[in-house]
Amino acid sequence: MPIHSGLITINDIELLKKRAEVLKNIPDVNEFSFDLKNCEVYQDQTFRCANGTSFKGKDGKEMIPFSLSSIKHKKTFSDFRYEETEIMLGLEIDKENYFINMTYAPHECGLDFKR
Repeated sequence: MPIHSGLITINDIELLKKRAEVLKNIPDVNEFSFDLKNCEVYQDQTFRCANGTSFKGKDGKEMIPFSLSSIKHKKTFSDFRYEETEIMLGLEIDKENYFINMTYAPHECGLDFKR
C-alpha cells in the first residue's frame, strides 16, 4: 500500500513514519466498496464516489473509505503518447484522513461501473 505520492524531503520522514504505522493495518486483501448511487461517472470514464462501506483493520480499528476518485493523465514523450489513470482513495482512521494514490496503465486497471 503506497503511503506517499510525490517528492519527499528530510522534513517528511516523521510524517511518513506515522502514515506507514497507521496504513500498515489495512488488510492485505481488501475490497473497497461504494454504492453506485454515491458515485458519479463522467464521459471520459473518470469517476468520483463517496461514503464507502467501512471495514476493520488488522488492529481491529474501523476504517471508513469516504472517497474514491480517478483522473486521467495524458503524457507525450516526443512522438510517443501515453495515458494512465490515477486512483485516489480517502480513508478515515481514528478521526484522521489519509489519502492513498496509485497510478495504473490502461491495461492494469479495469474499472467496472456495472456492479
